[in-house]
Amino acid sequence: MKLTLYVATIVLVGTTRAAALNPNNADCPADRRFLHDLKSLLRIHLGEKIIPPETDSSQWTRTVGGATFTRWGKTTCPKGNDVVYKGYAGGSHYQAKGGPGTTLCLPETPIYEKYTSEASDSYIYGTEYETDREASPLHRLDEDDVPCVVCQSHHKTSAIMVPARNECFAGWHLEYKGYLFGGSTAHTGSSDNVCVDSEAEVIPGGKTNTNGHLLYMIDAKCGALPCPPYVDGWELTCALCTK
Repeated sequence: MKLTLYVATIVLVGTTRAAALNPNNADCPADRRFLHDLKSLLRIHLGEKIIPPETDSSQWTRTVGGATFTRWGKTTCPKGNDVVYKGYAGGSHYQAKGGPGTTLCLPETPIYEKYTSEASDSYIYGTEYETDREASPLHRLDEDDVPCVVCQSHHKTSAIMVPARNECFAGWHLEYKGYLFGGSTAHTGSSDNVCVDSEAEVIPGGKTNTNGHLLYMIDAKCGALPCPPYVDGWELTCALCTK
């Protein structure tokens, strides 16, 4: 047990010092990915009580009935919210003919129980941004992997995602704004709609095009959808609002 605590302490002290020396982590994505994966493995084998998951709050604000929501494309929660957990966006393969249509925020540290290496008929894949259009507001994210964070409000008790607006209605508080994303209508895989932060981040080291679960910006299409006020082909915004 003493050795376990010693190893855990060394890892935590080392990563803390590295973060202090290079707070922006702009020049070493591979190193950051390695340290992240190392901490995740140590949490699995040593336990989260020894190496707890990272949060943005030094002291967890315990609030009964606080609203929870997922912030897609970010690893931090808006001010006034606590981090429940951080992780990776995931869902069904974009070419799957069936399977769940929900995008999930998978935690950094999974916990397994009984398992088998035999093939399953249902799989979950990591999510990539598909913003290859050069004029896309988030073109810089193209082919990068999508992070996420689940947040709990200190005081608000309700949370809703409002599509096609980057402002909340009267009486509601804006937690973050962004763009509406979902699966391509040209693909067979199931998908849903998620609100990706307009200042979205990426998972370090995840630029490789692996084509698992894919998210595209959603455009308005005139017809049954009235134009105006909607505009054909324009990317739709979104807002996460609490009350």
